[in-house]
Amino acid sequence: GNPETTYRSVRIDFAGLNLSGDQLIWRANFTSDNEVYQPSISDVQLEGSVATHGEVSRSTPVIQGNLLFDASYETPAASWTDTSLRGHLRAMRIYDPVDPSAADYVELWDAATMLQAKEPSARLIKYPQMTVFSVSDEAIGIGDGSQRTFSGTLASHPVLATTVKITDNRETFRDVYINDLVGSLSQGVTGSINRYTGEFSVTFDEPPGDDVPVTASYSSYVLGGNLLDFTRANVADSLLAIDDSYLNGSGYNFDFDADGDFDGSDGTWLVNWTRGYADGATTKKEGILGPIDHSTPAVVTPPGIPPWYYGTAISHAERSAYDTFRTEQSERPTIALVGSRDGMLHAFDAGSFRWGDNLRTAVVENRGYYLWPESSASDYSDVQNWWSDFLSSLASTDPPYFRWQTLGTEAPDYGTGEERWAFIPANLVPRLKNNVLNGEDRAYVDASPAFADVYIDADDDGSKEWRTVVMSAEGNGGDTIFCLDITDTTNPRFLWEFADPDLFRSRSSPAVAVIGRIFDINDYETKWVAFFVSGRNYDPNAYPSVYMVDIDTGTVLENIVLDSIEAGKGGVPSGQPAVIDSDGNGYIDRAYIGTDKGYLYKINFPDSTTTADSLSVVLVNTDFTDEDGNTVAMEQRYHPIYGSPSVVVDNGLAGDGTLDYNIRIFFGTGDSPYYDEDIDAGNTRYHFFAYNDKSEKGDTSNAHIRLEWFYELPAGHRIFASAFAAAGQIYFGTATGETENPCEGPNEGRIYGFTYGGTSVINDSSGEFGREVGDLYTSPMVEDEQLYLRTPVGIQTTGDGDFNKEVKKGGVPSADTTYWREIF
Repeated sequence: GNPETTYRSVRIDFAGLNLSGDQLIWRANFTSDNEVYQPSISDVQLEGSVATHGEVSRSTPVIQGNLLFDASYETPAASWTDTSLRGHLRAMRIYDPVDPSAADYVELWDAATMLQAKEPSARLIKYPQMTVFSVSDEAIGIGDGSQRTFSGTLASHPVLATTVKITDNRETFRDVYINDLVGSLSQGVTGSINRYTGEFSVTFDEPPGDDVPVTASYSSYVLGGNLLDFTRANVADSLLAIDDSYLNGSGYNFDFDADGDFDGSDGTWLVNWTRGYADGATTKKEGILGPIDHSTPAVVTPPGIPPWYYGTAISHAERSAYDTFRTEQSERPTIALVGSRDGMLHAFDAGSFRWGDNLRTAVVENRGYYLWPESSASDYSDVQNWWSDFLSSLASTDPPYFRWQTLGTEAPDYGTGEERWAFIPANLVPRLKNNVLNGEDRAYVDASPAFADVYIDADDDGSKEWRTVVMSAEGNGGDTIFCLDITDTTNPRFLWEFADPDLFRSRSSPAVAVIGRIFDINDYETKWVAFFVSGRNYDPNAYPSVYMVDIDTGTVLENIVLDSIEAGKGGVPSGQPAVIDSDGNGYIDRAYIGTDKGYLYKINFPDSTTTADSLSVVLVNTDFTDEDGNTVAMEQRYHPIYGSPSVVVDNGLAGDGTLDYNIRIFFGTGDSPYYDEDIDAGNTRYHFFAYNDKSEKGDTSNAHIRLEWFYELPAGHRIFASAFAAAGQIYFGTATGETENPCEGPNEGRIYGFTYGGTSVINDSSGEFGREVGDLYTSPMVEDEQLYLRTPVGIQTTGDGDFNKEVKKGGVPSADTTYWREIF
């Protein structure tokens, strides 16, 4: 910089009071390099709130066998030196497998504790092999003195995040945000970039002059298909998108080691910091596992029997091939997958789950069990040694938590919570630096992963086989969905990624299903597909959409536009679509999805394996008068829908033996979690709706869809998550606070339960509908006839405490829950 430049500055410190004295909360420095303009501070008014130390979660607990997996993040305590949020994933044993007659809660492990005990250099962190190409001064236009807007497609893509620079040598645009280009002279965002396709548009503050070149410099990349270890030896500065850029008054932008220079040690520092070293070298972070917020864990077990298996259109050969796959993978290790705000999808050791009955207990397991290794097993000593240490910590517990000890048998293998591996998506690697700098658009995997067994060509050799895959979006972390082959749960393989700006902030877990033949797909084959919804879109004229992605190749088969009603433009879909096989043939024929504009849509899918047909979209909620003549007021009808609809197939048989379609659709409404709305809370009433769809497959009208019943919530209550259907009853929760800040609000949320027909099954002591439990931001869950609620003070349970109940099964007329995971 200019040595004669004089820098003026003034500082303001905001301090809080705690029991040990004043404590600095945060500091702001205001600087100026012009002596004429000296910074000053005047007329400061402060409003704020203080959060106490505790744990927060918008992640729904998951139950597998007799274990409950619960993810959360922890807010800072006064004793912490590093005040960064910390993640947790805990495994809780619900009942003793020897005696399931009563609840017997024991925390078995916390993945955060196990990761903290591990040396960060020993972690197995993977990322996709990437070859980076640098492009300088690519010509994208010529000024004429009047044209301000320039658009086109960059020659090479996908583009490495944070590397775009478009300039006329007067004004420069950079990709500060996910898909926005910010001009150095413009007010606000005046450009856009689709990183995946290379499409861009910029509007200059002033038109570039005659014959002035407009150029683009950026980095693009090509994926190699393999996974590499995330180590400095494999990760170059170009991949991290760091360089020797310099800002007068601040120094080098990426001088992470604070030595006043930029060199190779700064990239090493960033890699080491990401792995878990606070100083980028040898000192571990106080909390290595990043905060887990919106990501619901997925527990990957050996393959079970999926609903499509008994489909009437599924051939014997298909079942036989899947049976072979199940047998081959019947003893694979179990892992718990969860995304966190450290830019990674984590896989933790969750033991050895098995389907069927454990012959070493006197009871018959109805929901599978965790293997009790024989003493002769090759890995038994490792399991037994870990459990021996754990059991010693429970020596004083009364009554004994592990009754199998008195039988002289070995320990069940519930896992240790140790991190098996972690994965950093390709698009997040160049944004890891933002996690250190607390910059814009940090690297998060803040969405729920979903795994499925699918029939695909995983090796690209033309032959299909059964594989287990996991897919995830990134929520606030990015615009990309990625897919890994985890058939071997200890050794993931990279399959593909797909990106689109509309996927930014998409937190939903993908729905996975097999579809019939569709006209718009060239080869007309049946395919295994994943459904992702678009995220927050700031274009008020854009319809919301659902991406149907071919799991085999990662290509978009259809971007299903929800355009049934023009007023739905600008809407954000409410989480995961509820996909339905309404006639039990093994192929889905419809899906339901709502948006924050208050509209609920049905998508019709052709489900024939021989004849191709078209998709269609139908608006569901046009009827607002229920079967008893009660009507929802006009001004209260189309409130935002944020939880995915809970859909139940409750079909029967008509007198002539044909199928009597009876699809029950349950969902609630609430205000927006994305922005503060000016709502008259006292006069705004949100609702829980129960619609009934008796339409035949492919019906493009809504003539056979009606409102069965609705419930008007008390003033101030809203529904943010999905309902949960079980055994003829539907459960949902309300909140009185905001989803983006669960600490605010009176925390007077209630849990409600109704029969499918609308009769209340949960009342408080006064007989009023519902029971106050605290705000519910995640879906309630029913398992083994026990009700589980994630509240601000922890998990609450309701039930008779008797576990391992028989699983109810039936034929066509029975009701099955098809979906329950919520958006948040």
